[in-house]
Amino acid sequence: MARFATTRWTLIRSAGDPSNPDAAEALERLCRIYWPPVYVYFRHKGMSPVHAADLTQEFFARVLEKRYFDQARRERGTFRSFLLTCAKHFLANEWDRQAAGKRGGGLRVLSLDDRSVEDRYRFEPQHELTPERLFEQQWAWSVVEQALARLEEDVRAAGRERMYVACRDLLLGGESDTPYRDIAATLNVTEGALKVQVHRLRKRLRELILEEIEQTSGADGDADAELRHLRALLAKPRA
Repeated sequence: MARFATTRWTLIRSAGDPSNPDAAEALERLCRIYWPPVYVYFRHKGMSPVHAADLTQEFFARVLEKRYFDQARRERGTFRSFLLTCAKHFLANEWDRQAAGKRGGGLRVLSLDDRSVEDRYRFEPQHELTPERLFEQQWAWSVVEQALARLEEDVRAAGRERMYVACRDLLLGGESDTPYRDIAATLNVTEGALKVQVHRLRKRLRELILEEIEQTSGADGDADAELRHLRALLAKPRA
């Protein structure tokens, strides 16, 4: 299985090393990938969208200032668990400080303009989920979205972007509003050929998701077990 030239743990080590010239870039990349789980955790702790976004900004500003990632070690467990613990400690320390300008000097380290995260939060059955569960669920979506982004790069490089866009909704095992035969007709291929392509893309997506999981698993992590956990987090409850 192909590996990233730069793994997440390499990024984490770089972000935690002040002598590394790539430290700031590595930290920014990690923050942009992993802010959604922190945001939904704060939201489910009772924060408004604006307040949660402000706290998320401050959390990552504090990560930058205090170099939290210095403490992250693969042998200590998953990066997911480490980040959740950091968010819990941060919120406990910041609970009584209300004004954004009094936290971190108003430093803005992220542009939190992705409405999909808030929209997804609003549609979750929040009364049935703990803040920790929502954090893990959003983490799972972040993993899938990273894998999908890599898959899109692959198909674009292969000149198959049109086919990918047409059947993207089918890749996670869901149903498209458009039948296979109609998608096939649009692409000028047979329905059977389209199903073969979807099968291959699903297989490649699974490989990429496993790679993403391995990027932040612990030293003794079981990627297949993590994949099952991810599927359980994203599974729709039965009516």
